[in-house]
Amino acid sequence: MTYQEFVNDVKKRVTEKTAARNARVTIMQMVKANDRVRDGLLIVENERDPSPTIYLDDLYEWHQEGISQEEIAEQILQIHDSHKNMPLPPFPDFRSFEKAKHSITCKLFNTKVNEKYLEDAATIEFFDLSVAFYCTAVVGREKHVFSSKVTEEMLEQWGKTTRDLFPLAMSNTAGMLGVYLKEVKEVFLEMADLQEEKDILQDALEDGERSPMYLLSNEPRRFGAVNMLQYELLQDLSEELEDDLYIIPSSIHEVLLVPVHSRLSREEADAMVRDVNRNILGTEDILSDHVYLYSRLENRITA
Repeated sequence: MTYQEFVNDVKKRVTEKTAARNARVTIMQMVKANDRVRDGLLIVENERDPSPTIYLDDLYEWHQEGISQEEIAEQILQIHDSHKNMPLPPFPDFRSFEKAKHSITCKLFNTKVNEKYLEDAATIEFFDLSVAFYCTAVVGREKHVFSSKVTEEMLEQWGKTTRDLFPLAMSNTAGMLGVYLKEVKEVFLEMADLQEEKDILQDALEDGERSPMYLLSNEPRRFGAVNMLQYELLQDLSEELEDDLYIIPSSIHEVLLVPVHSRLSREEADAMVRDVNRNILGTEDILSDHVYLYSRLENRITA
């Protein structure tokens, strides 16, 4: 079964299963990060706001692994029903900057590969990257994050510029989503399930000559690479290490920070980034093909 046949079949099955609910089932193509176009299935009951958007390309992979269309249609309904009574996020009135300003955050994208996604967005260019702004709400104990792009039209309504938004958004991003900064070896140890695994990892990571490497993201570990622009954090870490920093863009979700005078040269770091982008990351997660340099003397990032 081709992907398009799968999409049509699943939509038909979900429509039949929701016929008694006065529901409307639609498929919408949505441009996501790195201009990836995805098919989202929306179930609208009694003109409710649909929640959540269910992406069918992910479910097609299930089908290719042997899950039937009927089982997938049932899963879609279960996902929809588990979310439809979730309280809607308390988004501010977008027409009012005074009401929206406390929820404005930002994310970081590669400019060239996000032309469609960013074409109506309020952005600031940063070398080959773009800072994009969002109105964000964090809901519930599990901290579900909902966000909506700030557009150029909204900026005009507010009478503001992206330069006005940037310091506010960086502060809100840290305050609402947190900052996650840990040595990579500590991250590995956290991920180990058994004490035996922890002991083996601890022995492997105890290398007096090994240069420290830090992972920087946000607490949800989603779209956390923008925290590479938290200059105060970079300055504090570089002062602690008494060195400038390579900023290695491992994905749109996180970056790695490494002292410049380590055993990793800039050429090796660039090669590592390119290798990861081509062989490990999905295209939607790629941030950049090269490292950036933070100078502690100048408190400045260069490409």
